[in-house]
Amino acid sequence: MDFSASSWQDLKGTLERPFEKLTDFHNLIKSNDPGSSELQTLEKLILQNLYTPDRLLKCINFVRQTSLSLPTIFPSGKINRLNSEFRVVHFSRRQVLVLLAHMFLCTVKPTWRNNYWVTFHNWLTDGRGCALAYLQSLLGYFEESMMDQQAGGAGFWDEVVTFERRQIDPSKVTASIAHNSSLLGIPTVSSTGSIGDTSVIEIDFANKDIGFGTYGTQEEILFGASPEMCIAMLFCDSMTDSECILIKGARKVGLFSGYGGAVQFNYCAVPLDPDRNHRLLIAIDALDFSSCENPLGIQFCPEQMEREICKLLVGFSSCPPGSVVDTGNWGCGAFCGDKYLKATLQIIAATIAKVHLSFFTFGDVPFTREFEQFSSFFVEKGLTVNRTWEFLIQSYPETEQENVFEGIKKFVNKTTN
Repeated sequence: MDFSASSWQDLKGTLERPFEKLTDFHNLIKSNDPGSSELQTLEKLILQNLYTPDRLLKCINFVRQTSLSLPTIFPSGKINRLNSEFRVVHFSRRQVLVLLAHMFLCTVKPTWRNNYWVTFHNWLTDGRGCALAYLQSLLGYFEESMMDQQAGGAGFWDEVVTFERRQIDPSKVTASIAHNSSLLGIPTVSSTGSIGDTSVIEIDFANKDIGFGTYGTQEEILFGASPEMCIAMLFCDSMTDSECILIKGARKVGLFSGYGGAVQFNYCAVPLDPDRNHRLLIAIDALDFSSCENPLGIQFCPEQMEREICKLLVGFSSCPPGSVVDTGNWGCGAFCGDKYLKATLQIIAATIAKVHLSFFTFGDVPFTREFEQFSSFFVEKGLTVNRTWEFLIQSYPETEQENVFEGIKKFVNKTTN
């Protein structure tokens, strides 16, 4: 994001005028984007009696008033991009609020570096259930801020939300795995609950360009629940195959139920979670096999598995040793990853990084049982990192004929008899 003094003066004149009705807000958005769609999601909030027009107008005017502090909060007129040059970017919660205000008002313009949207125009106009849920979470965030910006006590608005890029050297990964004789760590597996229930460290099943959307993928739900993370769309460059992005200190605001197109807003979380400053989101993108003719076969090639283990290692190694990390079926939804393979790779990476996995299967009871039985097996047999990796690399042509858990069991029993 960059703005000049002259461009700000033009925008300031528009934003200084209070919105007297909701059409004034719509007219602002249209003036910034002449091709803008109707605000279907905003209209549904009223039609479904979730908000009254007066309540919405009050909240939107607060957002407008907040946006006017942009040159004071960002006197340089720009923010750094999170890339190979700037690997850590810090924002106060007040700065985050101002950025979110401009994203909501659609007064932020994309640059050539932005691959996707940089405003909440899609949430305002999409009209479907997920966009409605995420917009409720965002409005809840703004209303909490409006009621009392000092509600967090002294220093709350000066607390920091940090975005950081971490990188690993892929050339050193596979050699280190081949010589690692550590016993596989035992994950905790649950078919109930959700990521974020047991730890302040959560894995974001990310795209290489992290951010929010209008559907119910795991990443979209995470960003919808935590509006402060959404500013990442403004300045985060795409992740490479050896990178992860960390987001530290972002509050969880919205609580949702459902997945995919069935996501629904339940209510806003406790405004000031005592763990908010310790919360860590680790964004790691899995390979996308959705367009492959044989998605099951190609992902078992050594090159693909080596890429995935690098991505997991850079993510898990970003945690303090001994940490509990909440995760699940990473890359196994829209990206068509094999859940048995991805779970095994996560166990290997977590063991090397010396972190404990709290693994959620989201209601998949049969898989939960298979996972628990597999864990009992590798504990009984004393299975190590390097032997597990040996199986994956050497036996991949046959692996797709059966799930990885069963394949490893046969491999171990065969090589120990």
